[in-house]
Amino acid sequence: MTRARLLIALSLALLPVAAAAQDGAPETPPAVLRPGDRAAVQVWRNQELSTTLTVGEDSAFVHPVYGAVKVAGVPLPEVRERLRQFLSRYEAEPRFTVLPEFRVYVGGAVRDPNQHYMPQLTVGEAITRVGGSTAPDRRHRVRLVRGG
Repeated sequence: MTRARLLIALSLALLPVAAAAQDGAPETPPAVLRPGDRAAVQVWRNQELSTTLTVGEDSAFVHPVYGAVKVAGVPLPEVRERLRQFLSRYEAEPRFTVLPEFRVYVGGAVRDPNQHYMPQLTVGEAITRVGGSTAPDRRHRVRLVRGG
């Protein structure tokens, strides 16, 4: 019986430590667009301003109208705000959506190894989107490289 009480006391004592460890976990950095990524912009009732834009090397969209909007390296909520400010030149209160598409290279033993544009996904979801693995016994040997 004393062993059971000791285990209960230890588990109760460790609860605050486990909770503190979860609170101290590093936050995931916000998603940002990089050169080569894309963003689909849909402006309500304005087909001329609705388009898919590519981020250029100068951090701005590669487009004759949207080229003044610099978006590379800033969090997605800031991208939306910059687009809202830009679209305010054409409409008093623009209603629009921004759907980021990140450039992803998927290679190795997958059905469609190539460059793809995808929303923010997990590695498993990205592999599924390209048709899945051709070597299911080696899925545990996936290596993810981001930013170099």
